[in-house]
Amino acid sequence: MGLALVLLGFGGLCVLLVLVYPFIGIRGQMPRRDYWMLHGCSVVTIVGIAAFFAPIAAGAGQLIPSSVEWPIGRSVDAVELASGHYAVAHDPTGRIQIYDQELRFVRGWHVEIAGGAMELSIPPGQADVLQVYGHRTKQRSFYTVDGELVSQEASEREPVFVDEKRQRTIKLAQRWWQWPLTSPIYGGSLMLLGTLGQNAIGVTNRLEMHNGFKWRQLQ
Repeated sequence: MGLALVLLGFGGLCVLLVLVYPFIGIRGQMPRRDYWMLHGCSVVTIVGIAAFFAPIAAGAGQLIPSSVEWPIGRSVDAVELASGHYAVAHDPTGRIQIYDQELRFVRGWHVEIAGGAMELSIPPGQADVLQVYGHRTKQRSFYTVDGELVSQEASEREPVFVDEKRQRTIKLAQRWWQWPLTSPIYGGSLMLLGTLGQNAIGVTNRLEMHNGFKWRQLQ
């Protein structure tokens, strides 16, 4: 929880800087069109900051209830369970989510993977047990399909899928505004795009103001 609060606080500070910095020295002195374009870029940057920090903070603080679905989007290594349901791992939040045959969300739970990647598999002869391997923690965890922890053990070796036919690539239905939350990469891209736009508009207006001042001095 402490790390989650630190991340949320840092994200809030970034949002404050985004709201204030671009307008320093030029507010009220730029064309109206540029003023609103600068606001638009600020909104894109803020959305990017929120989308970048939200999954990391949510995973660090275990803030997502089991009944709430976190947007995942597309998964290339979903595991089909014996019941026909699908288990999907989401590394940024350290979360496993279960979907039914129609890809409707059923439940989800947090797995302690220390911010690393995880891999799902079905242990031999245990169709109702899900094996989770944390690449950073070097630990195997065994869960029931209801999210109940059965056991844990340290292991340097990665698990091997008993039946590769159980692996699936699935695309989960998400609303367009949820896509930035599926991966910090999308949030980071929006943050970079908005910041570049802010700086381009701000620098252009500062140069115009500076050149206008020099021209008045020459006159």
